[in-house]
Amino acid sequence: MSGNDSTLDGLDCLSTWLKRTGRRRLLSLIVDCSNLSQLRYISTPWTDPFTVLLSILLEYAPRWERLEFNHINESSLNILCAELHDDCLPGLKSLSFSGEEAGVIRISDYRYRFPVQWRLSKLVCLSLVFDLIDLENLQMGFHLSQLTSLTLRTRRKGWISGQMDFHGVLDLLSCCPRLEECNLQYDWRPTIMTELTRTRTVLLENLTIFWFASLRDPQYLLRALELPCLREFEFQYLVSTVNNPLLLDRSPLDDLLNRSGLKCKSWSHQPETNMCQLKAIPIEETL
Repeated sequence: MSGNDSTLDGLDCLSTWLKRTGRRRLLSLIVDCSNLSQLRYISTPWTDPFTVLLSILLEYAPRWERLEFNHINESSLNILCAELHDDCLPGLKSLSFSGEEAGVIRISDYRYRFPVQWRLSKLVCLSLVFDLIDLENLQMGFHLSQLTSLTLRTRRKGWISGQMDFHGVLDLLSCCPRLEECNLQYDWRPTIMTELTRTRTVLLENLTIFWFASLRDPQYLLRALELPCLREFEFQYLVSTVNNPLLLDRSPLDDLLNRSGLKCKSWSHQPETNMCQLKAIPIEETL
């Protein structure tokens, strides 16, 4: 459902469609909040569209399996977090939020936060794309131990609140023992990189990293990981004027494979995107 839809009674269409879905069918919904104010509800045309949308979501709450909210602002996010909690979303498996994109903003304006103890009991897929993400709040707000897929992306390079040191990502991955897919895009904080003294075992099958840092290479992170289930690894270096560091020295990745009992099956590089891709298999499959 898009706020850019020329049909002004879009919320009525949503309500009608939901009524026709029966009583047992699991539901999925993608909402573009960018111009939600343009929608109206014929039954109550003067009611705030977001209030109507929320009432519709709550009415069918037990049947939602997947919810995605794009271009959501902070006030709408706070309202959703206050109303959509574990008790009313017992079947929710996938949740995705992307914040609205702003021009010139202050850091404090976009410190998106989630309610403490928002424990969605069946949530396995979580995707957050914001200008800033409060990682400590994220770990308190979600039941991370059951996630199988996690996407975290910040869009503003160089912002301290959008940066994350390697301890942060390792602590986060350690909270997700069932994680199979992980997609990370952060402006990695260039501090405390030499203090990683032990490896963390994470059962990831797919790992994608979008790397902003132009002054550091990824060896500090890769050398602290053990990924025995890894099958696909992608690393995109988002600095167009600098070669992907794994092209110059792949030894941190090779060491990770050896430590994890894996062997490289294929290795490729896409110059146009500065991305390296690797597929791995267990060493015993090559014997």
